[in-house]
Amino acid sequence: MRERMNKTRSSQHPVVILNMAYTGLGIARNLYWYGMPIVGVTAKRDIVGNHTRRAQVVFAPDSAESPQELSDFLVQMAGRFAAKPVLFATRDQDVSFVEQFRGELAPHYLLPIPNEGVLSLLLDKWSMAQAAQAADIPMPVTHRLSGLDEIQQIGDRLAFPCVVKPITSSEWRGDREWKLIGQRKAFSVHSYEELLSEYKTISQVTPQILLQELIPGPDSNLYTFGCYFDRNSDLKGSFFGRKLLQYPAGFGTGFVVECAAPSAVQEYSVRLLQSLRYHGVAECEFKLDGRDGKFKFIEANARHWDQHRLSTACGVNLSELAYLDMCDLAVPVQTPKRLKTTWVAEDSFLFMGGRMVLEKQISWMELLRMIRGRRVYGWFSATDPSPFLRLLGSIVRTFLQRIWHRILLSFQKTPDTRIDVVSPPASRADGSKSATAP
Repeated sequence: MRERMNKTRSSQHPVVILNMAYTGLGIARNLYWYGMPIVGVTAKRDIVGNHTRRAQVVFAPDSAESPQELSDFLVQMAGRFAAKPVLFATRDQDVSFVEQFRGELAPHYLLPIPNEGVLSLLLDKWSMAQAAQAADIPMPVTHRLSGLDEIQQIGDRLAFPCVVKPITSSEWRGDREWKLIGQRKAFSVHSYEELLSEYKTISQVTPQILLQELIPGPDSNLYTFGCYFDRNSDLKGSFFGRKLLQYPAGFGTGFVVECAAPSAVQEYSVRLLQSLRYHGVAECEFKLDGRDGKFKFIEANARHWDQHRLSTACGVNLSELAYLDMCDLAVPVQTPKRLKTTWVAEDSFLFMGGRMVLEKQISWMELLRMIRGRRVYGWFSATDPSPFLRLLGSIVRTFLQRIWHRILLSFQKTPDTRIDVVSPPASRADGSKSATAP
């Protein structure tokens, strides 16, 4: 390890990270000890990850809202470095941005992403479903529908409940689109009538949807395979994770995730990605189908994901592998060495876990039992405490504001009987919500 660190320092390729929420902060913490300059580029001033000591944070246009302006900013910034920086994308919008402006960015940055054709395929959920079928990977029944006429044509053949998804994640991620869809990255429909009703709203954003069979079972049946493939599409590092809790349930982001034992998920993921000659960091998600005992392919991401620091805690540093590969340094094979580790998103654990307890979905004892033993956190780090302290400050401030609001209401002649619920600070990987917004 020390030898690799010395080689990394001598290369002097800086690191530039797009957005500093869980994912970006994790990359900075993964690479800080290797000594290269690290710059976090963010458009959201209220993300607590901006306050890390592990990167210099600069403010810039957003990749989704002002992509051309961000491209110009990055090209200009690259000229300040003596060597090409390695550019890490952390959100689906960022990956789409890098794909769109690859021609402008490639002369100035090292891009640890698949080649143009493969990345376009991964960003398209329908294309990935077809690739999975071609590679003989088990998966739920999936339809691509491009209008009301097509929905009506297959209406009598649909089995409900179904999952509704965008063809590409970025289609629903603009500020207007995200609000219109109800801030959902996917959702279930339980009848043909409900599907038609939801489609009326979706069609205001895009005419295309992905309709997929809903695999029954709890969120704890969701498994992930995180990995890095080098330029020859050789697997250099891999890791298994299992979601224990996510919010919203069924289609949300995991906030308690544990290290998992190897399974058929690896065989399927490697077969799928190598069939595409994949290069870069990837995360493949599967769900165990209790009806036939098979792991069914759900989706793949061509980037780091929120919980990738769990992989690092278990001995597989995917950020390091990507950096070494991009800098033409020797890339070692890494395998998990420490298991029984859990990744916890502190803010979601407190608020969403607390809500689940109040709704009697789980008991406090069960909740606490899930995080026993060795843990790694989304925000907290003993050697980089500022993001977590900012989070605490935001929680306290929000709580006091609610208390003050209640006091003011108590002096009104007509009491307001509504029940206010303290909302959690934002912690989404895409940084689309403020640090004090619901």
